[in-house]
Amino acid sequence: MEGKYFVVGIVAAALIVVLGLIYMNSPSSGQTVTASGSSIIEASPDKVVIYFEAKATKNSAEDARDDIALIVENLETAMLNLVEEENIETQSYNIYEEYDWTSNSRVFKGYTASQIIKISSENFSDAGKIVDAGVDAGALVQYINFELNLEHENELKAQALEEASQDAKLKAEATAKGLGAKIGKIVSVSSSDFYYYPYRYFDAEVSEGQTAPEIATNLQPKKLEVSAYVSVVYALK
Repeated sequence: MEGKYFVVGIVAAALIVVLGLIYMNSPSSGQTVTASGSSIIEASPDKVVIYFEAKATKNSAEDARDDIALIVENLETAMLNLVEEENIETQSYNIYEEYDWTSNSRVFKGYTASQIIKISSENFSDAGKIVDAGVDAGALVQYINFELNLEHENELKAQALEEASQDAKLKAEATAKGLGAKIGKIVSVSSSDFYYYPYRYFDAEVSEGQTAPEIATNLQPKKLEVSAYVSVVYALK
């Protein structure tokens, strides 16, 4: 009987040692390494996007609405000669009260109606024609952007995230090697996802005297930056 207990004791001790080793190499033991990876990709824009504003201030909301409706109608008619109908989009529509503010009071000026129309074209050389047509219709140019189409954007997103993940792995491997260890399984991954900002070629608020027609006539496409960031936790072994 004593021999039986002796064997059981040895097995139990061995099991404790094994469990201890598993614990030391498990993520819960704290033996992990965290690495952040990043990627920045330069890309050529696929399209030029021009944002027009139809705007009017009148004594009544109905008159303001009717005024911008005529501008938008003229603008859309002119644009159909330059772009496909699906490339003409309304971004926003708003009617609000307008006031002049003095030191102690406000004076009602009327009702302002505003509608933002987005026009997209993959033909950069048409930008000048689009701007001229919109201005002739009575609209104001707010912005001119260089942007990516959705398909290209998604392709670059996948590439940027893949490269950022590879960068994180490379850093984790180097850190582990410096500690005399190797990376094991992935414990967790967090992604700051994907960033892409259109390039603003013209902004009416900061144009510094340059007009949209002047800018659009000599349009020079600018490179866009696509970036991604990830953080990966690896177990050490």
